[in-house]
Amino acid sequence: ATSWANIANAANLENRIIDLHPENREHKPSRLQSVGRIPTVASVRAANAESEKELLRVVFLIDIPNNITLQMVSDAIREGSLRSINFGIDAQTSKRYVGVVFQHAEDAEKFHRVLAKEKEDSMPGRFRFVVDTARDTFHSDDVIRAMGAPNWASRRLTLVKGGFLFMIGERQLKQFVEKLVGPEKIQRVHLYNGGNATVIFSDVASAIMVKKHLDELAEASSQPGAQSSIWEGLQTTFSKDPCVQPLDLKTAMHD
Repeated sequence: ATSWANIANAANLENRIIDLHPENREHKPSRLQSVGRIPTVASVRAANAESEKELLRVVFLIDIPNNITLQMVSDAIREGSLRSINFGIDAQTSKRYVGVVFQHAEDAEKFHRVLAKEKEDSMPGRFRFVVDTARDTFHSDDVIRAMGAPNWASRRLTLVKGGFLFMIGERQLKQFVEKLVGPEKIQRVHLYNGGNATVIFSDVASAIMVKKHLDELAEASSQPGAQSSIWEGLQTTFSKDPCVQPLDLKTAMHD
């Protein structure tokens, strides 16, 4: 078995697809744990197989401090939509790393170049320190395909219903979402006013799950004889990833 340090220095990354956050969702979403060595998973190439260059969707940030948060990582990226941001710990060095999976490999390359230039110049910019990075491959999967037409899925959901957030406040909304996907999956919950809110997740899969659940609640609430109408009329849509379009948080409503 090799440590992450050795994996990062490996010259040949071909055919090694990494599972950045293995989870067991049989009962409930698992919490982030110290994953140690990065496990490899089998991947079946599609008929229209991507080139090696197109597969290089992953950028690893290596040996990051313990105080680096999901929000900080997301704020440091401006190059394009993300599939996921996941933290891990090398079991041998006990140092943290972050695996960032971009929707498109060319965006991962742009971000990697920025950090490489900062390291070359010894001038941190995206973070307060110079970051060591490594690249890796990740095949297009159902989540990445959902990020394209016609779904345009993203890590960010927008909730709209007049007066809805006077009935369910910020704290309740956050707790509701955390029960579905786990608190470590939530980057931000922001209420603009009584009828508009946005929720940003660490990964697109969590956003898809929550949207599906909210759509089901809205549909059930609109049926004759529904016990509660609180969800009726709630519209939940995907919005642009904050790594593509920064949030405008000029207004806010808190509990």
